Amino acid sequence: MLAVIASDESVAQQAPPREVALTTLAFAESITTASDLHASIIDRLLPWALAPASEEHATGFTALHDHGDATFGAGRYLADNILTDHAERAAEILIAHLPSLPSLATLPIFIWRGSPSLPDGAFSARGRWYFSTYARWSDANEDEVNQKWLRSLYDDLQPIASHCYINEFDLEYRSREVARCFSEAAWQRLRELKQRHDPAGVFHDLAF
Repeated sequence: MLAVIASDESVAQQAPPREVALTTLAFAESITTASDLHASIIDRLLPWALAPASEEHATGFTALHDHGDATFGAGRYLADNILTDHAERAAEILIAHLPSLPSLATLPIFIWRGSPSLPDGAFSARGRWYFSTYARWSDANEDEVNQKWLRSLYDDLQPIASHCYINEFDLEYRSREVARCFSEAAWQRLRELKQRHDPAGVFHDLAF
């Protein structure tokens, strides 16, 4: 884990810089291999770090699963995401939005996907990096400000998005953009299946 400073010069007069705790996770068969995977990211971040990276620890799937349950088990949240080949630009856009972040519980996630060949369904969406953000808060009176922050972030990210992932896509706000979650061929197949098996529109979706 690293603690880093996140700030944007254009808003420096409006809000102080914030510290960001960054956790990196690598799936590997050994600690040595995982450390090698972490090294290039940590080396790039160290110039902004407030302290050295903490010691790496090996863990298993059960511990990761339990951590996820604890992280997302309660509260109010909204998610959105993009797939992109422009990770550095995505990070710059995120950093520009951090000074106005209304809830410190919000969790951005970057995942390196590589270039897998997975043609079916949602996995037909392409992009070497997956960037998802969970806006999280606890007070219903803060719904609007948190939703507005997340949607503004992902509005700014759209120009560098190659596709999106349907399971964490903001279906309320971007209902007419669902096609971006699939390859052109997969989207056409879904449309044909919808028309064949649900001609009356029982399962309604604006995208169709």
